Amino acid sequence: MQRKHLSAALLGAGLITTPITALAAGWSFVPSIGFELKNLAFDQDLSVPAFGRDLSGDLSVNLPTVALSFVAAYDRFYLSVKYENSFESSADSDVPGTAAIDFSVSPPLVTEAETNVTRTDFSIAFGYNAWRSLNVFVGYLDGETELTPDAVTTPGGATNFAQRQWNAGGSTYRQTYQEAGGFLGASYGWVIGEAGTISVSGAYAFMKGTYKDNFYDGNFKYQGDSQGLSLGVTWSATLSERVGYFVDLRRQAYDFDGSDKTGNPRFADSDVKTQEVITGLTAGIQWYL
Repeated sequence: MQRKHLSAALLGAGLITTPITALAAGWSFVPSIGFELKNLAFDQDLSVPAFGRDLSGDLSVNLPTVALSFVAAYDRFYLSVKYENSFESSADSDVPGTAAIDFSVSPPLVTEAETNVTRTDFSIAFGYNAWRSLNVFVGYLDGETELTPDAVTTPGGATNFAQRQWNAGGSTYRQTYQEAGGFLGASYGWVIGEAGTISVSGAYAFMKGTYKDNFYDGNFKYQGDSQGLSLGVTWSATLSERVGYFVDLRRQAYDFDGSDKTGNPRFADSDVKTQEVITGLTAGIQWYL
């Protein structure tokens, strides 16, 4: 496989960013580490007919993240593993369950809760250089968002789930959102003289999603289909014969549509819809082995 084709393949998949001059003939191994600043915009609509009302809420949070990856490439093929783990950050949230809502007044008084948020992502992908700098790839990903709200009570005495769980002597209240499944995509890259390489990519994910919490009084558990779309642009260049750098801008959107799976009659015919939009800017270093 020509160096420029492999370079564009790895760039476009958003899995690693290897410039043309760094790749040797035969096998190539490229570990990397990057620092990413993600913004997570989270929206949820929750319908529970037994409650007699629909609920909705959102949050937006910036998540500093460490990204690690490793690529093994040979001829026109490559295999990549990538892991991202955020540091815990907090934001005000009125996502159902995190906020306290006083329905005794009209309109209902919603008191947002300061909520700790983390996000982890794991992916493994197999790619192939189909033609010139056009590349295709398939893989598997697993992503998880966790919300941990502070206990909150409204002026009228209404409490959120975290407060109710604390009052009952239970464990720390948490909500977990997970999507897992396959994805496929394509990319195209351009070598800019001796300066470096730029690539654009797109990928679609078809997954199963789960939303659950650990509320002591009838915990939620929803399952259903989740769809994802990723668009990215990446620049990389060498710093030396064995070291290079990369900058990656990427937008990922996940839409989950789930129904209640607890079997609890209180939640009969209830459903949930969530959307997570993650916009991330990553800068990092890679080594060519």
